[in-house]
Amino acid sequence: APLVIAQPADACTELTNAPADIRGAVVLVQRSGCLPYQKALAVVAAGGSAVIMMNNVPEMMTSAPDPVYPNSYIYAVRVAMSVIPQGVGQWLTANASAAGVVRLRLANLLMPVDINTVAAFSSYGPMSDGRIKPEVVAPGVNITSAGSNGVITGDACASTVITMTGTSMASPQAAGSAALVRQYLRTGFYPTGASTDTLAAPFTPSGMLIK
Repeated sequence: APLVIAQPADACTELTNAPADIRGAVVLVQRSGCLPYQKALAVVAAGGSAVIMMNNVPEMMTSAPDPVYPNSYIYAVRVAMSVIPQGVGQWLTANASAAGVVRLRLANLLMPVDINTVAAFSSYGPMSDGRIKPEVVAPGVNITSAGSNGVITGDACASTVITMTGTSMASPQAAGSAALVRQYLRTGFYPTGASTDTLAAPFTPSGMLIK
């Protein structure tokens, strides 16, 4: 597919590229100026087939953005989006301008998603100080839990549930599991499973052991 440089470069308004040039092309846009979904809408409206966003700083972005509306998981448009470092984007821009056209070969790779798959929005490392993150993972995608309308009704029982995605769901599961493990070991259920057993050996575990 041909690579076309967006005009304007940030793709925050209607593209002015020639329709024949941009139809079916991969469009290179600059980061900043507006939200990713607005850039994606502008590219698709002009006839582009995919979006590559060049970072506005030398570092690589942590992950490719999804063209979703703010504070939601609702897609404004379905289009492939990717990100590249600023230096790579500048190299592509210079070569596209000099040669008139740069052609990209796109490959469709299907990645299996199973119980061991880390969510795309999860953090990853190594960190700047060399630490590998995350060292603790927990389910956090489409988790069903108790729902609330925000009103305190301690004397009422309800069956309302809600499904959410994110660290707000993963963190309670990790914290709750860690608390149960800590209580199990401190109360003396280790090693037989009975705190009253003569072999019970209660102890306070370290954080590393709980992990």
